[in-house]
Amino acid sequence: MGNVKYYYGREIGTGHPKVTVCLIRGDKGFYRGISICSNSEKSINKIKGKHMASGRALKAMYNMESSMPVTRSIAIDVLMKCRSVSGFAIPVMKSECHPELTAFEKKLFREE
Repeated sequence: MGNVKYYYGREIGTGHPKVTVCLIRGDKGFYRGISICSNSEKSINKIKGKHMASGRALKAMYNMESSMPVTRSIAIDVLMKCRSVSGFAIPVMKSECHPELTAFEKKLFREE
């Protein structure tokens, strides 16, 4: 699937994947969905994370709007611990319509 890419936000220090990101390139632009691992879990369940992240990216694409703001302090804490790994930038929404892509995300689609 050239129009769908996944990557993981890894925790600084441990390298454990804590966030799953799904990017979809559609006819009208890009859409991003994220799934955040609980702070109490060592790392994510990759299958569940991909399912949740892709569902959120599809939601943004079909509704043509961003939604699901990241507001819980626990979720923000997990994102902050992953911020500088693999070009991961903290999104403000779990479901984003036309997000500004990070340099890492742009590279994912340039390599095709």
